Amino acid sequence: MVSIFSTLKLQLAKNISERKNLYEVSVIQALRIFLFPLIILFIATRIPEYEFGIFALGITIAQLIIVICDFGFNQRIVLIGNGTKPNITQMTNFIFLRLLIIFFLLSISIYLINIFYSDFFIEYLIFCCSGIAYSIFNFFSAYFRAGLNFKIELHGYVLSNFILVIGLIFIENFFIMTTLNLAIIFFVARLLPMIFSVYMFLADTRKMKFQLNLKDLTSELKKVLPIAAITILAFLYIYIDLFLIEFYLGFEEVGQYQVAFRLIILTMIIPEIFNHLMLPFLSKLWKKDPINYFLTLRISLIILFLYSIIATSLIAIFSKPVISLIFLDKYSISGEIILYMLPLIILRSLGAPLGLRLLIENLAYYRLFFMLLVTFFTIICNIIVIPMYGLYGVVFTSIIAHIILNALYWSKLRRWRH
Repeated sequence: MVSIFSTLKLQLAKNISERKNLYEVSVIQALRIFLFPLIILFIATRIPEYEFGIFALGITIAQLIIVICDFGFNQRIVLIGNGTKPNITQMTNFIFLRLLIIFFLLSISIYLINIFYSDFFIEYLIFCCSGIAYSIFNFFSAYFRAGLNFKIELHGYVLSNFILVIGLIFIENFFIMTTLNLAIIFFVARLLPMIFSVYMFLADTRKMKFQLNLKDLTSELKKVLPIAAITILAFLYIYIDLFLIEFYLGFEEVGQYQVAFRLIILTMIIPEIFNHLMLPFLSKLWKKDPINYFLTLRISLIILFLYSIIATSLIAIFSKPVISLIFLDKYSISGEIILYMLPLIILRSLGAPLGLRLLIENLAYYRLFFMLLVTFFTIICNIIVIPMYGLYGVVFTSIIAHIILNALYWSKLRRWRH
């Protein structure tokens, strides 16, 4: 086991130009996967379950907007860079496409929110705008990340979380914590990092000439479509159940489910660090050193599995007492269902390197097809089980969906010949 960790350490030291990249990515993911869920859980202690359910659905809508606006461009920027920043023509094409997507998405969002959530139209519209702002920040951060520069992304996440914390303290002491006030704070916390990233991108490209190439535009759109569909489906097959829970059970049950799910998300920091750091690293290694590429993947899979066992054990021991201590009897159902969610930690940790490998090895269409199947399976099963079994049915459906998806990934990769 010592030799495994030593080998991985040597691989990273050899292929990542600066060791501080690992530190920067770790801080980014700690803010994104650890601190952000803690902020959500803090909010859950300050507002009633029904209000928290409304807020949780608003955050989910914002996350969906982020994913759709990203449209796979961020991953595409990193993949085509192979460790370097993409050229200005490629970025111009991506910017043009993103503006079109944002325009149509905002129009559709306004229409759908007015139909399904008219009572919370202003709140959810602000959440949508916050999602658009954050997606723009992620886009320009990806430009720098393609060149293995994580500073812009790090500074943006620090700024965003700082504003969130200060804003929550301000609301707590001077206002009433409502969904509308929270939506405004989240919007401001995402708007400022967006402005910062745009400024840094313009400063970096000030001597370059922006050119739109229609031929390349069509070509890039075709290449990015499977990645876009993958990222959107990856979100939907995990979060679509929230909308179904609200439809069948109401906002209070959404709040109960989100408290348990956010605690599980806290354990995803290591798999997210792996995805974030290793995509530019492995895409470069895949083309230049396939042997080390496969060795690094195998070692990473072992480490992620061992980590998931430890994380699962800790959550199993401490989650219920922690929920009882922080929330008292307010979220007692969350303390029960989180124990049934434990397999998700292992399944998601194992699925991270498998899904990343399909993306890097130009098997994105297979990953898209697999995720499409699993998403339809999740929706159909939840429609059937939620009225009968409530939140427990949602959890079991999610576990089965993750098992099926990992099995499909593994089956394809075993048959794949290089």
